[in-house]
Amino acid sequence: MNRKLARRLPLLGKWVRKLDVLEEKYARLKSQRDSLKRQRGYLKSELAEVRAPLEAIQREKDERRALRHKQESLLPIPPASLRLRVHGTDDEVAFLSVGDTIASRIREIVRAEDQSFDGTERILDFGCGCGRVLRFVENGPLSGKFFATDIDEEAISWCRNNLASLATFSRNGDQPPLEFGRDSFDLILAISVFTHLPEVLELSWLSELQRIAKPGAILLLTVHGEGLFSTVPSGSYDELSRRGFCYAACGQTAGLPDYYQTSFHSPAYIERYWSEFFHVRRIVALGGQDVVVCEKRQAP
Repeated sequence: MNRKLARRLPLLGKWVRKLDVLEEKYARLKSQRDSLKRQRGYLKSELAEVRAPLEAIQREKDERRALRHKQESLLPIPPASLRLRVHGTDDEVAFLSVGDTIASRIREIVRAEDQSFDGTERILDFGCGCGRVLRFVENGPLSGKFFATDIDEEAISWCRNNLASLATFSRNGDQPPLEFGRDSFDLILAISVFTHLPEVLELSWLSELQRIAKPGAILLLTVHGEGLFSTVPSGSYDELSRRGFCYAACGQTAGLPDYYQTSFHSPAYIERYWSEFFHVRRIVALGGQDVVVCEKRQAP
C-alpha cells in the first residue's frame, strides 16, 4: 500500500506516522555513527603519528638501559628460544628493559611495605624462567639469599650454568610440593605465574606458598587484573563477569605444559579466595599486570 495513502486511513495513519518518526531517528543516528567513525579514524591516525616518535624515544632509552646492564653485570643473556618463552618475543632489548622495570617496581613495593632486609633473609623467585627479573632484583633493599624455581627444565639448566652467582636454582614439578621446608622464606616473588594457571592448580600453589612462607613474610604475586580485561576472549568474559575469574586457552607455548594458558582475576575474587591463604594487603598496578601484595598471617 502507498504510504502517503496509508497516512490518511484512521487505523493505519498513526502507525505510519510513528514509522516515519522512527525512520528519521534512525537516519540521524546512522549519520552520527558514520561521523563518529570518521572522527575515530582521524584520531587513530593522529595517535599513530604521535606514538611513532614516542616509541622511538622509548626504544632508544631501553637500548641504553640494556647496554648499561650488559656492561655492568657481565651476566650472559639467555638464548632467543628462552627469551621468547618467558617474554613472548625474543627481542633482547625488550627482555632486559622489562626485567629491569619489574625489578625496580618490586623494590619500590618492598620499600613501601616497610620491609627491611639485613642480608640474612631468604628470598624465593617462584617461576623464575631464565632469570628475566632475578638478574636485576638483587639490589638495594633486596639483599639476601636467593632461591629460584621453575617448571622449565631447560631454563633452570641455563640459569644453573650462567646465573649461579645470583641464586640457588631448582626445578619444580607441575604440582606441589616444593623441596623447601615449612616457614622457609621471608619474601616470595611470583611474576607471571598466576597469570597462566587453571583455578584448581592455582589454589594448590597458593596453599604451597603459604606453607613455605614464614609467618609475617611478604609475597608479591602478579595477575592479569582489570586493566587487561579488554583482552579477555569473548567466550570467557561471561565467566569473568560472573565469578571474577576466568581461564582461557591462548595457544601452546613451546617448552611449557599444555595447561599454561591465560587467567584473569578481579580484585573481589582475590579478596575472597586468596584471603583463605594470606592477608591481602593491597593490589598494585605493574604495567600490564597487577601485583597482589600478600602477607602470611602470624600464628595465633
